[in-house]
Amino acid sequence: MFLLETLDPLCVFERKTKELANLKFTKQIIDSVHDGIYIADERGFTLHVNNRYSEITGIKNEEVQGLHVCELVNRKYFDSTITLKVIKEKKRVSILQKIKNGHRLRTVTGNPICDEQGNLMIVVNTVHDMTELNRLRESLKEQEITNTKQKIELQILRSQMAEVPELVGNSAAIGSVKMKIKKISEIDSTVLILGETGCGKNVVARAIHKLSDRASKPFIEVNCGSIPEHLIESELFGYANGAFTGATRGGKPGLLEVARHGTIFLDEIGDMPYHLQVKLLTFLQDKKIRRVGDTASIEVDVRVIAATHKNLKQLVDEGKFREDLYYRLSVVPIHLPALRDNKDDIYVLTEHFLKKYSNKYKRSIQLSKAGYLALESYSWPGNVREFQHLIEQLVVLTEGNMIEVHDLPEHIHSKSLLRSTNAVKLDEIVQNIEFQVIKEAWEQLGDVNLVADRLGIHRTTLVRKAIKLGLNLNKKGKPTSTL
Repeated sequence: MFLLETLDPLCVFERKTKELANLKFTKQIIDSVHDGIYIADERGFTLHVNNRYSEITGIKNEEVQGLHVCELVNRKYFDSTITLKVIKEKKRVSILQKIKNGHRLRTVTGNPICDEQGNLMIVVNTVHDMTELNRLRESLKEQEITNTKQKIELQILRSQMAEVPELVGNSAAIGSVKMKIKKISEIDSTVLILGETGCGKNVVARAIHKLSDRASKPFIEVNCGSIPEHLIESELFGYANGAFTGATRGGKPGLLEVARHGTIFLDEIGDMPYHLQVKLLTFLQDKKIRRVGDTASIEVDVRVIAATHKNLKQLVDEGKFREDLYYRLSVVPIHLPALRDNKDDIYVLTEHFLKKYSNKYKRSIQLSKAGYLALESYSWPGNVREFQHLIEQLVVLTEGNMIEVHDLPEHIHSKSLLRSTNAVKLDEIVQNIEFQVIKEAWEQLGDVNLVADRLGIHRTTLVRKAIKLGLNLNKKGKPTSTL
């Protein structure tokens, strides 16, 4: 009798059903669960599948009850079994499983159920309906798009009073900067622009000048960090005749004089030598300059806009920047947000630069949805400058009209893949992974047969996938994307 019970799947099912009842896993409870449930015993024989499992997979309880999971694979109910792996490892395992119902991939999670002594009793597999999950994700994405559009429309209304076409962005942060630019341009005070490298401080300075009454006069940009310390004084303030050996006869006006009646933009003001800060402070107070080697003062009408990526207050505390100059410059401060803190503008920046460089290079380039998500996931240490250069590079180098995730630099798309899986369709994720795996294998082996063996697929399957993914597996070199 013992042997018969051991070998007879129906006897096994009856015994396990009692165990399920003792564990309060009744049929009514199992069938009420929203996810698909598949239950097997500790040897891999099917005990029960709930109604939801049948709806998702098309596999009925009466078809598989009492059958071993290996038999189900042989009969092609699904392409692989997670149950045996759970039995072997006695831990939770998740895989992508292809079900006979439409050959669709499903996410399957196997969970071991053990007694108090740690002995495996049953394996409970849960199956999630990816189609429904994708519908929910799409619905959420549509709602997010609607909310974003409403937010953008609100910001557009708020920024209509401060139209600054040079500064791209519709977020609340950029809208606030635009309004401040509009207000500042109407007065003639000194301005200090603060922000990380690549945030567009020079763009803001030019916008202030363009909207001001000085717009028709010169705009002179000076990078205080790029001029040698022994030259910066003469560059800014000029020099008199015979001021030093090699000086131009008759002297030379400095950039402050060249910018007369206009605006001078002192970028990286935090790098200005300490001794020269006194002379700049005197000019800001008196509006007069004295050329190097001269005793006479020259009155100069010019607006000063300064900028830095450094913490000037900290430099003041360290004795590297004059406190009185700091307060004189920061009459009206403007803080520019880093791009990583202002992801709301990724979309509008992308559209702006795609249009700009598509027109420049006479191309028509778009970015895929997955590509947008990858750009949003990246931290952008170089801010808008880095972003702009990347879009230009992609417009120039991308083959075809659509920029996909795998067209992005490795340091961007590799970090974004896992973060973006909740918003990208499963087939997009699989294609991106297949692209990378095939590409890397080809670069290592350089032979279709060897790559196929490495990946465990037939040669024709490899070639078909490569064509689908836009990979040209030529014999001599690395694969090239034809997308």
